[in-house]
Amino acid sequence: MPKLHTSNGVVYSDKDKADAIAEHLENTFTHNPEPYDEETIEKVNNTVNNFLNTPGPRNFTFLTNPRLVAEIITHQKKKKSPGDDGIHNLALQNLPINAITCLTKIINSIIKFSYYPQQWKHATIVVFAKPNKNPSFPENYRPISLLSNIAKIADKIILFYIKQKMP
Repeated sequence: MPKLHTSNGVVYSDKDKADAIAEHLENTFTHNPEPYDEETIEKVNNTVNNFLNTPGPRNFTFLTNPRLVAEIITHQKKKKSPGDDGIHNLALQNLPINAITCLTKIINSIIKFSYYPQQWKHATIVVFAKPNKNPSFPENYRPISLLSNIAKIADKIILFYIKQKMP
């Protein structure tokens, strides 16, 4: 990465460049300012409360099954970069059935206990220079979040599960 021109001058070290880009991203991607639309807040709160107060299935033996997990794995893009766990989709696509069964049990436990692993919530952010832009300025970089590929599979199944429960 070339030297970066910032409001505080030119920075050369990797740490200073990372700080400059992080500062730019922090200033660019901020929370929505209040006041929020009361009608929207009420609708979201009602939907969440209805979902949380709806009794789940009594039999948690299989909320999903190895066949569905394998199908989702098959449709994952092979060349997607992995998250912190370093597990590539190509490796997941070559798992034996007993490993897919174990993954299915993990996903079913996530749904059953309403517990999502903290590590799967963590993203590694990498930045790429925007095409046809001068890479000497922090605003000419775009962030990419790298998430665990296993978490992405679990997310798809959880979304499917939630959609079934929603009216």
